[in-house]
Amino acid sequence: MPEIKKTQFLFLTTQTYVDFKENAENGGSHSQHILGHLHCTGEHNTSVDFKQAEYWYTEAFKNGRINAKKDLGEVCRENGDVPGAIIHFTDAALAGQSKAALALGEIHELGLGGPVNKTEAYAWYELAADDGDVEAGPLIERLQPTVPETLDGKNRKDILKQKRIEFFNNSVLP
Repeated sequence: MPEIKKTQFLFLTTQTYVDFKENAENGGSHSQHILGHLHCTGEHNTSVDFKQAEYWYTEAFKNGRINAKKDLGEVCRENGDVPGAIIHFTDAALAGQSKAALALGEIHELGLGGPVNKTEAYAWYELAADDGDVEAGPLIERLQPTVPETLDGKNRKDILKQKRIEFFNNSVLP
């Protein structure tokens, strides 16, 4: 009888791993996301392999699972790769993932991987709020007194909304 271990996603046996991998190779985004998670964490005797995790998370994102890019951003940030985190969080945030927008706000507010930029942080927090994230409200209120309303005559949030439109026009998402 194969050993069964619980993960946040499923009960996993060696056979179900094989099934998930086959499904992922055939374009199953849920299975791709799970494989990304497993290769990231090393759960259930899966080898920790960040290249495999990145591959499967990216495939899942391409197939419509925007949380996969947010998860990949978190992996990068936890491993000290702030530039990589920014790339992945930006993709997820522009696709509508509010937690990724919050993460970008925090990165810019704290100056992780670059200078402190409260205007950029504020704009990402506003985008998160627009996407329905209730955690963004207090962050916006805290930064509002320190942030100019416009940047070179343009509203920063409008610039991000335009980036979102461009992202979807050029997107690999289905």
